[in-house]
Amino acid sequence: MILLFCLGLAKDINLAHVKDDIDRLNGDLTSAADNLKEKTNENSGKIRRVFNAVYASNLICYYSSVFVFASTSNINVQMSLCRRSALITVAVVMLLISILGLCMYYYTELY
Repeated sequence: MILLFCLGLAKDINLAHVKDDIDRLNGDLTSAADNLKEKTNENSGKIRRVFNAVYASNLICYYSSVFVFASTSNINVQMSLCRRSALITVAVVMLLISILGLCMYYYTELY
């Protein structure tokens, strides 16, 4: 009895409708993959710019240390101080941005 019911359902399946659904899903997947590729390339460029900026700041710290101090130990001290101040600056900016985001979140929740 169940087998006859399943066979009756199988006869009612419209294959053209299934093919259209598969084609639509294929198109959606293709557009999603293209969108993901585009966003990945954009984010990759942003990350590269950040790394280049960090590299440039390290070069600036190094060469400013070379011109200010002559001995190697003093250069290493100056480089560590420069890097530390750069990291502190980044941390402060991130903290301010997170506080701003939190304030905006609560502001939008209230109104």
